[in-house]
This record gives sequence, C-alpha cells and structure tokens, in this order.
Amino acid sequence: MNLRRTLALGSAMVALAAPALAQDRGLTYSLYGTPGLIDLPSAMAANDGQIAGTLALSQGESRTAFTFQMSPRLSGTFRYSSLQDYDAGSYYGRGLDLRYQLMDEDGWRPALAVGLQDFLQDSPYSGEYVVATSTIGDSFRVTAGLGWGRLGDYAGLADRLAAPSDGAVPADHWFRGTPALFGGIEWAPNERFLFKAEYDGSDGYRAADGTPLLDNRSPLNFGVTWRPKPGYQVGLAVLHGSEVALSGTLLFNPHDRPYAMGLDSAPVPVAVRGVAAAASWDRPAADLRTAITAALAADGFRVDSVELTDRAARIRYTNGTYRAEAQGLGRVARILTTLLPPGIETITLEPMRQGIALSAVTFRRSDLETLENAPGGTRAIFDRATFADAGGRAGLVAVPQDASRLSWGIAPYGSVAFFRGRDPISLDFGLQASARYSFAPNLVLSGAVRYSLISHDLPGSISSGPVQPVRRLSSLYSAEGNPGITNLQLTWYSRPGHNLYSRVSLGYFETMFGGVSTELLYSPVDTRWAIGAELNYVAQRANDGGLGFGGYCEAGGHDYCDPSDDHDYRTLTGHLSLYYGLSDQLQAQVDVGRYLAGEWGATVALDREFGNGWRIGGQVTVTDAHGLAGQDDYSAGIRISMPADFLYGTPSRGRSGASLGLYSGDAGSRLGVSGRLYDFVREGQVPDLETGWGRFWR
Repeated sequence: MNLRRTLALGSAMVALAAPALAQDRGLTYSLYGTPGLIDLPSAMAANDGQIAGTLALSQGESRTAFTFQMSPRLSGTFRYSSLQDYDAGSYYGRGLDLRYQLMDEDGWRPALAVGLQDFLQDSPYSGEYVVATSTIGDSFRVTAGLGWGRLGDYAGLADRLAAPSDGAVPADHWFRGTPALFGGIEWAPNERFLFKAEYDGSDGYRAADGTPLLDNRSPLNFGVTWRPKPGYQVGLAVLHGSEVALSGTLLFNPHDRPYAMGLDSAPVPVAVRGVAAAASWDRPAADLRTAITAALAADGFRVDSVELTDRAARIRYTNGTYRAEAQGLGRVARILTTLLPPGIETITLEPMRQGIALSAVTFRRSDLETLENAPGGTRAIFDRATFADAGGRAGLVAVPQDASRLSWGIAPYGSVAFFRGRDPISLDFGLQASARYSFAPNLVLSGAVRYSLISHDLPGSISSGPVQPVRRLSSLYSAEGNPGITNLQLTWYSRPGHNLYSRVSLGYFETMFGGVSTELLYSPVDTRWAIGAELNYVAQRANDGGLGFGGYCEAGGHDYCDPSDDHDYRTLTGHLSLYYGLSDQLQAQVDVGRYLAGEWGATVALDREFGNGWRIGGQVTVTDAHGLAGQDDYSAGIRISMPADFLYGTPSRGRSGASLGLYSGDAGSRLGVSGRLYDFVREGQVPDLETGWGRFWR
C-alpha cells in the first residue's frame, strides 16, 4: 500500500469524525506504558512533566514501564519485559521508546505523533509508527495509525530480523518493510470509566524463527479502564480473543506540589536607613561580626568570614537550609540591612559549599531598600546586582566556629534498584550508621556502615564475560558484605585559580571499588558551560564489606570465581566532561574517557530540571566493549531526584533519588564517588541563581 495515501486516508478518517470544539477527558496508558488504547499507541500527549509507572500482566508475559513527558511534545518510556516460551526459552529485555507529537489537536485537525518503540535493540517489541487521534464531543476519541516492525506485517518483521544489525536496529531500517494499519475508539461515559475497542492489523508479534507468540484468533481487542481518583488507572482487557490482560498505572507530575506555598518562616524585612536603631551604628568590628554570625545562624546560615570597611561589607557563608541559593542570598541580604552601619552601601555575599566559595554577588544597599516591595522588584534586583568569581581571602576575618567538627547518626535506609537482572524491582532495606568529621571546612572525612535486613540473593554461579566483572557481581557484595562499609573517604576541596575548582578524594568510594580520585573543574561564574577532568586509580574491594582489596574471591571457595577474571583488579579510569545548560530547564553533559572495565567510550546525558527542584534525566553510554558477546550495544538509564522541601514543605537542602537502568552490565560502568564538583558548584553561579531568583524575596 502506498504510504502517503495510507497516511492521508487514516488522518482523514479521524479528522472527519471531529467537531470544531472537542473536549478531552484525559488520556489513559496502554499495556506498553505509553499513552494509547489497549495494546496500541495513540497520538495523545500527557501534561508536560507527567510521570507514569505501569505494570501490565497477561498470559506468560509481563511489562513494567516508566514514561516521562520530557517536554510538551516529546516523551520517553523505559520498559522491562519478560516473555515466556520465546525461542525455546524465556525472554527478559529492557527497552526504550521515544515518541514525538508533531501537532496537537485543533478543531477538525487531529493530533499527529510519530514513535520509535524499543528502538535500541532488535526485540519482539521493536517497531515504529505514525498515528493520528481526534476527539468527538466530550465522550469519544478515534485513533488510526500505521505501524512497522512489531506493529507491522510479519513480512516486514522478517526483513528486519534478516538485516545485519547484530543487536541494535540500524536507523536506515526504521519505517521499512511491510506496514500494517491499526486503529480504535474510546468512549468515556463519565470521568471514571473509559471503554476501548481496537483493531490490530499486525502480524509481527513473533519469535525470531517466525513462531507466533500468542494465539491470535482475532485482530480485535476490547478493554475498560477505571480511574477511581486522579493519579490512578486500572485496566482490564481481552486480547485477540484468547488472552486476558490486567494493568495498573500510577501518575504523578512534579509540577503538582502537595503544598500551595512553602512553609518557610517569614523573612526579616529590609531595614531602611534612618529607621534602624542608632545603638548599632558605632559597634566595634568584633562585636558586629559576632552579631552578624548569630543573626545568620538563627536563620540557618553558617558564617565563615567577614570583611568590613567604612563603605562595604563582604560576608562568606554556607547556606545549610534553603534549596535555592538565590533564596539564601535574599535572606542574608535582608538580615544584614538590620545590622550594618548606615554608611555601608555595598554588600557582597559569597555563598560557599564544601568549604570553598562559589561566587560573589554584590548589591547596593539602596537597591535593597527601594525594590523590596516594588512592582517587578525581583527582576530589578537581579539586573542591578553584580556577579563575579569569589575574591581571595585577603581582608576577610575568620569567624570562630562553635559547631562540632563531628556529626553522626543511625537511621534506616532504603535502596530500590529498578530493571536489574530478571527482576523489574529489587529492594534493599536496613540500618545505616554514618559519620562526618571536618578537619577544616574543605577537608572532610566521611563514611557509612550498613546492615541489610532485606538484601539481594547470592547467585549460585556467574558466567564469564568478555570484560572484567566490575558490576556483574554487585549482588555478591550486598549478600556477603553484610554488615559492610559502604564508603569511607577523605576529601579535600580547593580553589587553585580563577574560575577553577578541584577535588582530591582518598578511600573506599563505593562497595566495589576504592583508591584515589582527582578532579579539576573550570566553570566561569556567568556562563552556561563548564569543562571538567577526572582521573582515578582504583582497585576492586573484597566482597566481605571490610577494608581489604583483592576482588570477589577473597571469601574463598565459591563457584562464581571464574578463573578467567582478574580477581586482584586495578585500573586507571577517568573522563573529560563538557557541561552545558541548554535552557533554564535542560542541562546536558557529555563525558568521554575510560570506564571501569578498561574500555573507552562516551556518555551523553540530558536532565530536565523543574523550578521546584525536581530533576529527571536520562543517559546513554557507548564503549568499545559494547556489542561483544554478553554485552548489550548500549548502556542506558534514567535518574530521578526529588528535593526534600517538595515533600515536607519546610526548607531543606536534602534530596532523595532513584535510578533505573535500561541495560545493566559491565561495559559502560563508571566509578561511584560522592562529592563531584559540578553537582554543587553550579548552584552558586549565575545560570542557576537566575533560575531560582523568583525566591529571592522569600
């Protein structure tokens, strides 16, 4: 069938059914975890930023999917699938989908989307599609599309399987072969129920040898979705006249904060000169430094040093309370107007992290006085402020630190690993004792010991692989190193030059590796880009959780000790990194270098950062070890980071996160070391300050 004519016919069928004023009752998710009908996609796009987690079960098959609406038009899906009786065995696979909505629905014009399904590998699910969707009134929705690969005829799938891809589906084979039509209709009689019927014209759901993977008695599927309340969806469907499928979807959007406003305490009002008490104007400098230190400490700031002259003040401090460094700047500036002598007009604030200053932000005191309650005052104070690299220590007078150098605690911990091995979700819970000792603000010894109450099972044997097992045996460390030292490292941070930052770490960085890690970052304070270099020399730790090295055979006598592996593994690993802020919400990173298993390659990462502190990102790694026997062609995954103040509503710099691995193996693995520079240096520089500047007066 001619592709252009088929697309035109499908779009026309959908468009003719739609009136000019169609109303959308909300979309639902398919058994693949994507916006769609039952087992087929639609052209609908979720709300910007929406996250959907879907679990779908049918006879001999399960799918666990995570879908993120990365932008108003682009969405991505990570999926873990298991399929019984596939090529005389069981199939366990991880997949990635990308879908782009070319245009949304407008009057008689339908929404139109194009998608790539499980496109990083050749699997029973890989395919491509073009689909159109339109609503009818406020109760009906019609979808029609054209699919290839899994969604196409078997002849098209056979062409794909015969292609010399040796793993991944090459781009020149997308949208090739014999396509098939698909479509369906949805009816929503009320807000809670949605009834669906779809036509699946494909014959591509087969094993590599052509064996059908299901009893396809009919091309028709029927289902119903129940939405008991916002954020929850439950589905029941009959597939191809032979199988019953169940599904459940949880929805969440980082834009939807549980609190309308944060529960921050009210900031101190700016004191206008002439109103401030005269008794504070002639204080000795030492008394004034003491008053500044006490006042800022009461609001969650630790003062490092102060410089006072007749006309200017410079304060170097650490914000330990407020997530947005811009909010910290505003709070500190307000407090200083109540304490500084009236002759001081210039206030320079230098926020610090890990004992090093990140930037210098200078305000005119008169601007603070006139713009606090002025219309447009937030943007105006940003435009009038001066941003520069932090100055040297000349002129600064250190403030005595009353806080203890030692902090420690014992608390429960929880670790969730997604898409690892054959399990879509693996849990690890127990108790953790952690401690931190500061020899100086920029020289810190930290460590933690864990006792796992629920841990991963110890595998009976591990097959040999083409590269050193730097991650393949991580479950051995969890099982045999219990209790165990998870990390114990001494870290020194410094500022070796203008716009330069450095880190040197020594110790046990993670459960599997320890050694020496060095890093240098060049990050101009007012640019969106930075360049970093990291070099590490590490050795594989013994898997008993102690202080020894020597690899995973130290416990002795186990059949997972493959004689072909290096059990006293040591390696030099490192990367050159480019960081670039594509916008105030998109952050890109490219790393090129040598990975833990000794292979060379590159990682490309992209993170979406929300104004309320949420971060959701993904990355793809390709090395010269990928594609070898037992190794996937790519390593990929996504990461999620939630700020504590989003959940509790009270000020906090704490975070919690999770990661989901698309392909997990030894190739493409990077050393896990805490305290990497760019993660915190950027928070005090102009692009991040501008993004969070809306909180300056809060």
